[in-house]
Amino acid sequence: MSYGDKDNNGSVISNEIVEENNYYPFGLKHKGYNNVVNGTQHKYKYNGKELQDELGLNVYDYGAMFYDPATGRRNNIDPKAEQMRRWSTYAYCFNNPMRFIDPDGMSPSDWINFTGQNGQQQIIYNSSVKTKDQAEAAGYKNVNQVFEAGKGTSAKTGEVVDFQKEGKFSVNGGSTMDSADGGYTTQSGTYIGKNSNTLEQLAPVLSNSGDAAVVLGAAMVLTGVGAPIGAALITYGGYASTAGTVMDLGNDVNNGTLTTEKAVTKGVMLAIPSAGDAAFKALGEPAAGAVINAATVGADHLLDELRVAKVGPYREN
Repeated sequence: MSYGDKDNNGSVISNEIVEENNYYPFGLKHKGYNNVVNGTQHKYKYNGKELQDELGLNVYDYGAMFYDPATGRRNNIDPKAEQMRRWSTYAYCFNNPMRFIDPDGMSPSDWINFTGQNGQQQIIYNSSVKTKDQAEAAGYKNVNQVFEAGKGTSAKTGEVVDFQKEGKFSVNGGSTMDSADGGYTTQSGTYIGKNSNTLEQLAPVLSNSGDAAVVLGAAMVLTGVGAPIGAALITYGGYASTAGTVMDLGNDVNNGTLTTEKAVTKGVMLAIPSAGDAAFKALGEPAAGAVINAATVGADHLLDELRVAKVGPYREN
C-alpha cells in the first residue's frame, strides 16, 4: 500500500490509499485487481525499490544491480559473486525470496545469531557463511538468523548494538569495535565475536613471529652483536613471514575477498628484501640489507593497518 496526505488539488486527506500493489514472491506484479487512486503511481514498489520502467524494461534498481522480476534474475553479475561460488552469478536471494532479502544488491549475510550448547546467545561474524543452511552445515547449532548488518536492542537492559559489515559493531552509539580484536559480552549476556578458520589463525602467528625474527636479526647484524645468529634469524623470519603471507592471501581467495591491490602490495613486500639483499651484497655492503628487511616489515605492517582502517590510500570515499 502507498499512502498520501494530499489529493491532486492539494486538499489535505488523512491516510488516503494512493496505490495498491500485490506481488508474486519474486516481485512480478499481479494483474487485474490492483488499484491506483487519482492516477498517481509511485515509483518505489517491490521491496521498496525504484521501478525503472523506461523503454518498457520494468526492472528494479537495487543499487549494486538491476533486478528483473519477470525472470527472477539480476541483469548484471553480482559484485560479490566470488563469495557465493555455488550459486549463479545472476541469482537473486539464493532463489528463495520467501526466506531471504537483498537490501542493496550486494552479498547477503555474515553475522550468525545462534544459541550455544551452554544456552548462551552468541552472535558471531563469519565471512564464509552467507545463509542459515551454510551456518548449520558449518556446525553452528540452534541458528536463529544470519544477517549482514542491523541494530539489536536488548529487551532486558535496553542496550543497543549496531552490527555493521565486515565484522564491525558498536554498543550504545559508542566507538566502533572489530570482532577480530576480541570478544565482547553485552549486559544481557550475549557474546559477540568472530569465528576464525585455521588459515586465519595461523597466518598472523607465522607472519608476526617471522617479522619479529627479522627485526631482531637486523638489530644483531647492524650492531655486530651475534651477527651470525642475527643472519640466521633474518633467514628464518623471511621464510616464516612468507608462509604467513601466503596463508593470508589463500584465506582471502577462499573467502572471495582478495583484492588486486592487496595481492600486488604483498608481492612487492616479499620481493623487496630479496632484491635488497642481493643488491647490497653485490655492492659489498651485506649489512645494509638488514636495514631493508626491517624497513620492509614496518612498511608492510603500516599498510595493513591503513587497509583495515580504510584510511590514507585505502579510503573508500
